[in-house]
Amino acid sequence: MNPALQAAIVVARNRRARKLLLTLAAGLIVSLVMVAAVLVSSVVAVASLCQQAAEEQSSTTPTGYVPARPSREALADIPAHYLDAYRQAASEYGIDWAILAAIGKMESGHGEGGKEVTCIGSSAGVQGPMQFLPSTWATVGVDGNGDGVKDVCQYEDAIFGAANYLARSGAPQDYHAALFSYNHAEQYVQDVLAQAEKYRSAEEDAPTDRTSGDSSGSSGGWGAPFGGTGQPPQGWDLVDDDRRIDYELNTAYASHFEQAAEGWNALGGVKLQPSPSPSETDLVVTDGYAGGRQMGKTTSGGTMTADSNLMSLATDNARVALFAHELGHAEGFEHTAEDSVMNLPIVTNSNQNYTEPTPYDVSLYREVWGGSSGGGSGGGGSRAEGDAKAVFPLPAEYFDSYEDTWGDARGAGRTHEGTDLFAPEGTPIYSVTDGTVVPVSRSDGRGWNTLVGWTVMVEAAGSVGPVRKGDALYYAHMLEPSGLKPGDAVEAGDVVGKVGSTGEGPPGTLLQPASRGQHLHLGWYDPTGERAQAPSGAMNPYPLLEWLKSNGGTATGTEPFSPSPGGGLPPYCAAFEGLGIISGFGEKIGGLFGAGEGAATSNDPEGPVDAPGEEQATGDGAQVMGAAREYAGVPYVLGGASMSGIDCSGLTMRAYEAVGIQLPHWDDRQMNYGTPVDRSELQPGDLVFFSEPGVSPHGPNGVTHVALYAGDGRILHASSYFGEVTESDMSYIDGYVGARKLF
Repeated sequence: MNPALQAAIVVARNRRARKLLLTLAAGLIVSLVMVAAVLVSSVVAVASLCQQAAEEQSSTTPTGYVPARPSREALADIPAHYLDAYRQAASEYGIDWAILAAIGKMESGHGEGGKEVTCIGSSAGVQGPMQFLPSTWATVGVDGNGDGVKDVCQYEDAIFGAANYLARSGAPQDYHAALFSYNHAEQYVQDVLAQAEKYRSAEEDAPTDRTSGDSSGSSGGWGAPFGGTGQPPQGWDLVDDDRRIDYELNTAYASHFEQAAEGWNALGGVKLQPSPSPSETDLVVTDGYAGGRQMGKTTSGGTMTADSNLMSLATDNARVALFAHELGHAEGFEHTAEDSVMNLPIVTNSNQNYTEPTPYDVSLYREVWGGSSGGGSGGGGSRAEGDAKAVFPLPAEYFDSYEDTWGDARGAGRTHEGTDLFAPEGTPIYSVTDGTVVPVSRSDGRGWNTLVGWTVMVEAAGSVGPVRKGDALYYAHMLEPSGLKPGDAVEAGDVVGKVGSTGEGPPGTLLQPASRGQHLHLGWYDPTGERAQAPSGAMNPYPLLEWLKSNGGTATGTEPFSPSPGGGLPPYCAAFEGLGIISGFGEKIGGLFGAGEGAATSNDPEGPVDAPGEEQATGDGAQVMGAAREYAGVPYVLGGASMSGIDCSGLTMRAYEAVGIQLPHWDDRQMNYGTPVDRSELQPGDLVFFSEPGVSPHGPNGVTHVALYAGDGRILHASSYFGEVTESDMSYIDGYVGARKLF
């Protein structure tokens, strides 16, 4: 007989053994059920997280990207330095540059044509090119040019102040409300919107994608010497049928002209050369009077004039820049607001003017005139495009030094358009790609930006992985100037700077509070706008960093990449996603085991613990109060809306962002939102408004302070009296005005 069967018979005849066996079996079943419950609970939790991630990903809608390139009307109507300021201010505050420019058009005609010094006033007492009342300027004024003065009559300060005002008044979420706040007339709102559309409507006029061609000379290609379309955008040129410009020099600045010609000749599509005979001359370069304040001009008849008076006062850099610009005209290129030798003005006493074609110029040139694949300052690194690689921007020990903070709130109504990577001061920063150093907006020429300190921006020379040729990678808060200058070529992995904590002030200023730490702010921009996630053209660098990290810090572009805005679903969701069971899976499985709504949302077996004074808070109210409490102890700063300083309406604005409600950064205007609620029926999260004795109100309803009701007769607020975000008894403020419920 089988020994195992014999043993089973013995056990069956023995009552004691049988009882023991049943007990062991029951224990085993209970243990298996408990293990299964734990596993199911874990699966439910993970599935719920994956479902939430999938829902967030599917519900994410691209930001309404505003075309980066102005229309022909904008280029013709807006002075170049004003247009540059409009676009820089709009980028900084995350709003539509065309609306900002349209306001400038409506208010002053761009400072009456862009005069350098203007303080246009009116009978209503408004001042400057953007027409501010002194009382309003005192609240929203901005030092736009970084000279330490907030001057309503200075065009950059005024334009940045207007951008600040719009952002505080509801833009970009509600341009109608923001514009109506700027000027309380519906017709004004409609006129501004219509003008803005003209400034950015002519997409057919914008240069096409210049990164898709090959070098074969086929359509869109660069084949030398006769690649390209041969049709310059300006409509006329001095290039002969052999794609040459034969020139004759009758100028005292011949060496400067020849230096500029070398820059264009390096591109290989058109040959600039001394004329072999008068009959073959295409261009005569001479000195004289160019007219107005122009350093020079070029006519379609073949004459280039350098203004003798201005050239004699100019730096060598400016002289070469003038000829680089005029040679661009000779080859058929028009003015542009891009980073280009064709972007005016040329500053006579500066050493920071472009003296040779930029990456933008190179791509446009090759589309029109073809040319060789190398040469020019836009060539970037020396690596062939097929060998392009991308490199993690910090050493490997800092692979886990960052989180996805895209869209997080920042000061003055801005949101975070990048990823912060934390590392000790002095840690080397590597260029992610091959490329060319390009100017940084609002930089002082040495790389200092008033918001983000010492910076470097590199335009990618080729496509690699998720990075496309022409993308800009932005490295900020560096310890010191990098030493690189616009036009310098770098390769992936080259050191472009060191980690620091500079910014938010004049050169040398360090971020405050010091607890914010040393870190690299990495930005990633798409100049075409096709993939942009913000009006500035910014994209979220987090997925790019994750891709680089997953490939050991260096990738060649052959490795797979998920281009979704949030970096795709987390890796642990792959199994659920592959089976197609993410949607509703957590609820379905949880229901089988009695898991109710929210069962997988808490790691605390006893459930969430109510915060003091928030015993009644549920749903959206709890989220609002939770978001507000994160600012507890943050200093009170008038006009602030960040962890470094915040005011009363900034706190309520940030708190309600947690539930998707965008409030204006004004206490009295917040009272126009939601519905009135009786004081006896207040619930945590409701807005409570006061008119403080001795404080001048901002608007007609008398409101001077806003707070969040915290329960039990208490309020959570940013208090100028206490000097910080704190919770206090509601009765300490006299002048209760009313309350509003928003959910």
